[in-house]
Amino acid sequence: MISSQFRRSFFRRSCTWCQTNRSTLDRSYSNQTSCSIDTIQRNNLTLQFSSKIHEKTQTALRYSSSNANGNSSIPKDTEKPIQKPKKVTTLSMAAMKRRGEKITMVTAYDFPSAVHVDRAGVDVLLVGDSCAMVELGFETTQPITLEQMIHHCQAVKRGAPNRPLLVGDMPFGSYEYKDVDIALKNAYRMVKEGGMDAVKFEGGSKARANIVKHVVEGGVAVLGHVGLTPQAISVLGGFRAQGRTAANARSLLDDALRLQDAGAFAVVLECVPANVASAITEALEIPTIGIGAGGGTSGQVL
Repeated sequence: MISSQFRRSFFRRSCTWCQTNRSTLDRSYSNQTSCSIDTIQRNNLTLQFSSKIHEKTQTALRYSSSNANGNSSIPKDTEKPIQKPKKVTTLSMAAMKRRGEKITMVTAYDFPSAVHVDRAGVDVLLVGDSCAMVELGFETTQPITLEQMIHHCQAVKRGAPNRPLLVGDMPFGSYEYKDVDIALKNAYRMVKEGGMDAVKFEGGSKARANIVKHVVEGGVAVLGHVGLTPQAISVLGGFRAQGRTAANARSLLDDALRLQDAGAFAVVLECVPANVASAITEALEIPTIGIGAGGGTSGQVL
């Protein structure tokens, strides 16, 4: 129950214009009837609210009519600027390493996955040749072709056009030749037809570093990859960790340094002991992105 004191104070504030006797107001309240001024005020509020709805409806109708006439301009009172996310580049990745900010990388092979990666604010999106196993059902990454990789790169490009740096995996058999122009030609296809910002090569031998240098000089950014290199599965003898001995660890460091000298903007370290990955990260000026390589790298494949 509402006290009589509250009723008196309430009507004293809200009904000072009607000059109605206070006892009459108390009886009106108890009978759940309102004074005449109260009724007028409520009607006015209803009219004002209806007028605002009418104005918004008319604005929407004008906008729809302008679209039907081929004019897609948005009315000034409803226009809201939409800021596109800042595009990640090879230079911004280098700056992230200098600032100590972790780099995120996610693999995607199709349009819907790429849409989610773009909206999540991930830094790097890799269209990996692991598509051969994940999407196409092969036992290794070796069977996928350049044409198939370009097909999946195109889908990913349509889904993630805004923020992430797009990197396309060069498939097995598309870049390993002595004629380095073959690698450059196929890298151009990944950029021009696939819509990629960069390509990724596996391995860090002297011959591979020479290919990387030629492709970078040709104007295509390259992401290196050392450690477990799945395209060389028949040579490695299986999917196993690399760099577990001092000699192998030193060899991985040499590979990474060669890729850096050849112009690679970053290096992926896959299935490498955490202490080895940390040592390589400290030795390099370019970022390292780990996958199964501990938390000491510049970034992670998530």
